[in-house]
Amino acid sequence: MKKILTILAIVLLASCDKGDFEIPSFQFEETVQDCGTYILYRTNSEDSEALVLVLNSTVITNAETTTPLKLYISATNLQYRIFDGAIGTDYFCQTLPPITPTVTKNWTGVAGADNYIQVETTKYYDSNDVHIGYKHYITLHNMKLENGSDSILYESFEFGTFTTGL
Repeated sequence: MKKILTILAIVLLASCDKGDFEIPSFQFEETVQDCGTYILYRTNSEDSEALVLVLNSTVITNAETTTPLKLYISATNLQYRIFDGAIGTDYFCQTLPPITPTVTKNWTGVAGADNYIQVETTKYYDSNDVHIGYKHYITLHNMKLENGSDSILYESFEFGTFTTGL
């Protein structure tokens, strides 16, 4: 009986699968890149991971804000993607994304009453103190991303600063 239990234990332990869950690094370059005014993204240093925001004119305005503007997070305005290679600088700007690199993991934003994108806008001046545009400070509050049963949670995530001209 001991031999059978020992063999059964060895078979069960040997058959355990550690799975292929890839832990995202979630460490991005400082620069917020854009495709037009409303598609913003940050990539990691290898350009193989991207956090993407799709905003609209209600939160990206060319006017200083006295109170931060909010846009509630949804699957259509927040995505985190892992690719099998480096993406080009125009990847998100194309109507039809290229075939390669392939998206290997895609997490989408989860809506909730307290899950929102906050944008604070201030005037932007050049070195001669001439008003040349606006800086938009973007923070994600109670950010939740899901990919099937996997999820990523951040109470507060500083997305970065995006600048628009006059």
